[in-house]
Amino acid sequence: MSVQPDFSPVDAFKALETLQGALSVHDELDFSDILDLMARVLKKQQPLADVIQTFGELPPETIQQINPVIEFVDLHLEFHHAFVSLCESFFAQQKVKAVLAEYTSDPSLFEGYLRALQLESVDSKHEDIMTGVWAYFDSRVSTEAILKIKLVILEQNVEYSLGIEEDTFADMRKAVADDGLYLNILEYLGEFRGGLSWEQTLDMMRSMVLRIKPDIWESLETILTEWKSAADQEFLDEARDLLQDEALYEEFYQKFSQEADEETVLEHIESLSVDPALAEGLKQLYVSKSPSAVQARLGIR
Repeated sequence: MSVQPDFSPVDAFKALETLQGALSVHDELDFSDILDLMARVLKKQQPLADVIQTFGELPPETIQQINPVIEFVDLHLEFHHAFVSLCESFFAQQKVKAVLAEYTSDPSLFEGYLRALQLESVDSKHEDIMTGVWAYFDSRVSTEAILKIKLVILEQNVEYSLGIEEDTFADMRKAVADDGLYLNILEYLGEFRGGLSWEQTLDMMRSMVLRIKPDIWESLETILTEWKSAADQEFLDEARDLLQDEALYEEFYQKFSQEADEETVLEHIESLSVDPALAEGLKQLYVSKSPSAVQARLGIR
């Protein structure tokens, strides 16, 4: 596979699938961890080639396909954003590919979709990109397929922002048993931490579900409440560990903030009420490690 001037995310996605297949024989390697590692390496502008070497001996055909991609990414900083985006959304893109395979035998549809995502662009607005994606699909696949693709993308967004895992999504889908209603629930979950409290988010979902399909609310509320309790407990446990060992800060911040802007992170820390002393400790630690702009916001010199 030669590197051409029109080298695209399609090439990169195919290379990642090839690497996934080659590494699937190694039980000790979790491909999600590998994707995360590659994304973090690129964000630090370090060479991907060094990461690939840590995977041990790979089949010659795998090396033949992935090496041109790795070399291209390492040589072209402007492609880092696209490759990082692919690493972070790889499993969601595989799900979109599977949905399309259910409704069409044309592989070019998935390739066109990857191009419509404009992964190489760092300036395009998310809303504009998604408008283009839905316009691309509108005349090419059925409304049922589009709905399923929307669910995949919304689940990815919610997973990224809230850390909800596939098992919880599966429980929610089973409880709701209605793709249209499930889509609305995911949209509400996407509003949480986007300016709404958990209580407000839950109240809005409750009102909607009781109006449309009231018999499912009890089971859905149980799933959501159990997830939130577990997520809060995980956060509190890791936060207490962090205040005992500041060396854990970078890992904790990446997991907690999901790269949100600094003001959003700070406001969320300030909103914690389950343990005020812990919230204050986290805020002080965050401020001490944050850029001067955040410290200025708090009147700290």
